[in-house]
Amino acid sequence: MTRRAQTGFSVIEALAALAIIAIALIPLVSLQTQVSRGYIQQREQRAELTARRNSLAILRDLNIMESPSGERALDSDTTMSWSAAPISPLARNTRQGAGEGEFEVRLFRVRISIASSGASPSVFSIVQLGWRPAGRGEQP
Repeated sequence: MTRRAQTGFSVIEALAALAIIAIALIPLVSLQTQVSRGYIQQREQRAELTARRNSLAILRDLNIMESPSGERALDSDTTMSWSAAPISPLARNTRQGAGEGEFEVRLFRVRISIASSGASPSVFSIVQLGWRPAGRGEQP
């Protein structure tokens, strides 16, 4: 009797190789999922940081004593709103110089809320100085 030479893989060998490859790919798929989640989280945090910086830039140029509350659009789907409450008594500040006179100043705690479509609002607060020319009457 002559024996035929065996060529190729048997079905059992092919299934064993497939099982080993599948077991090796499971951690890679898990790692890819974690990387994707991390990227999405980082992108959301970057968008929130940009919105906070933009809102601080707007408030920096705003006299909070004249506009103690309001709302502004930061971009097409993000708005900021603020409300201010005084945290110090009204004080008079005299500045001498070229055409400058007396001012009334007060510290305010400003609560800022940033709302973006599809996300929960981000809320933070800052302390900001408000001012007005002296003698314009009491305002909050």
